[in-house]
Amino acid sequence: MHAEQQQKQKHEHKSNGIKQSQTAFFWQTTPKVSSTVPSEPYNSAQKKKKARTTFSGRQVYELEKQFEAKKYLSSAERSELAKKLGVTETQVKIWLQNRRTKHKKTVSESQSNVSSN
Repeated sequence: MHAEQQQKQKHEHKSNGIKQSQTAFFWQTTPKVSSTVPSEPYNSAQKKKKARTTFSGRQVYELEKQFEAKKYLSSAERSELAKKLGVTETQVKIWLQNRRTKHKKTVSESQSNVSSN
């Protein structure tokens, strides 16, 4: 980096009759340039991000019940559960991944609370 870029620039302005000093660093005053250029312009035909799935109470109940019985499901079990709940296998897979992460975090926190007491 150049020494002049590293140097702070002072800006003074008045606000409500009070003189204030504001420090601006070089990266705050340097114009931002995009490092990525889209290969093609945006159009409505491009893929849009899928909305987050909200599971119903019944679906969550069934997923939790299955999780308590078995933390990891086979592909066939996932497929069967997905059909039963009316969701995709991927949604079931991701829900179980997230639930295992939550379970692991909860167990870890409870163990650290026990050891700190």
